[in-house]
Amino acid sequence: MLRCPYYGYNCEFKLIKAWKSKFYDAIMLQRLKYGETFNHYYGISPRIDRVPEFVIRVSPRIRKSIKK
Repeated sequence: MLRCPYYGYNCEFKLIKAWKSKFYDAIMLQRLKYGETFNHYYGISPRIDRVPEFVIRVSPRIRKSIKK
């Protein structure tokens, strides 16, 4: 079970997107209660014998209005 990287609690998440890169599988999750979004990366690195796992927080994007 994943823990929220913002608050450290075990909570429920909604899967937004999943993708694969060369050495990692990645999923984008959103916390259901407050809507914070983060990317969770995990996989097998050929250089080390353990499974690397890390989280990157995704900040909300500010949409600029287009002025004509």
